[in-house]
Amino acid sequence: MCPNAIYSNIEQSSSSFNPYEDYSYSTEIECNYCIPTPDFFVTVCGAQVPPPIDLSAGKFTYTLKNGKTLELDHPLPPGFPIDLIGQEEEPSQDNAQIDSSEGISSFSEVLMYGAICVCPIAGLILYAYHHKKHPKLAQKLRYMTFTSFVTMGTILLLIL
Repeated sequence: MCPNAIYSNIEQSSSSFNPYEDYSYSTEIECNYCIPTPDFFVTVCGAQVPPPIDLSAGKFTYTLKNGKTLELDHPLPPGFPIDLIGQEEEPSQDNAQIDSSEGISSFSEVLMYGAICVCPIAGLILYAYHHKKHPKLAQKLRYMTFTSFVTMGTILLLIL
């Protein structure tokens, strides 16, 4: 087949149509709608919205069953038991002793932690010695031993 026979049926128009021509300026867009005003919504909906209440200006006073008065900056939710706020837990002597004993370390504990920092293998020996008599101390010593092993290993890897 001859290539001219294929294209013989196609008519090529020689019109001046330009597909890249900008037609946006040639057409006019008409806006035939109007934006409703805020008073339109009020008349249509009929909802009367009250003005906001300024709660931050005043203090809220509540009276407990035992006669104490509480003055709060913010209101409590409805149905909230007011007496729960007034109950303060008095610290007992047992709790005070527990708190004071946990916060203060003895000098021997500090020496053990120092020994573990210098030589982590000492932590394993100290853990084996203390794990039956003082399990909490032994647990702390074990964590300190693992931490010092990881720290020493990281330092050695960085040096290499």
